[in-house]
Amino acid sequence: MNREEFWKTIEEARSESASLVDLPGQLIQRLSRREECEIVAFATLFTECLNESFDAKLWLAAVVIFGGCGDDKFYDFRCWLIAQGQECYEAAILDPDTLADIGVFAGDDGYPLLQRMIAVSERAFCKRAGPHADEFTTCERFARMISSASRPPLKNEPLVQATGLEAKLMFPRLATRFPNGIRGTFPR
Repeated sequence: MNREEFWKTIEEARSESASLVDLPGQLIQRLSRREECEIVAFATLFTECLNESFDAKLWLAAVVIFGGCGDDKFYDFRCWLIAQGQECYEAAILDPDTLADIGVFAGDDGYPLLQRMIAVSERAFCKRAGPHADEFTTCERFARMISSASRPPLKNEPLVQATGLEAKLMFPRLATRFPNGIRGTFPR
């Protein structure tokens, strides 16, 4: 599986999903019908996208969207961003303020988070092995097959010192859409 096939797989699964939170299940179904090496390649490409998006500019955009964003939430946010598809992902990497163009910020619990994307490849790999395979052994085999590269350093790291106000100034469209963070946009 190459990068083009990776994004095509996500787009096809998105088109079959009733909502974004259904996407991980659709991906597991699709990937479990593929060869093990393709599932491993999907996992590798997913990790590459997570690493590419490990950028303080994008993190600050998430701060504006959420009204604050810690490390775990930023990870789940990047999973959600990958689930948006190639066009949205690539635009956000270049200019995080383009995230303001997304119509619905749905995901886990109605927020732009999609934690279940993290385990898609492993679950597909185990499902492919079949119901009679030992899940622990299968998961161990999967772990040995995937790349164990560590997370890269945060790009644009000096930006982590920016205040919430400075982040809003960097991303005026997001600040306009989420003046108090996404929590402030839900009716109480």
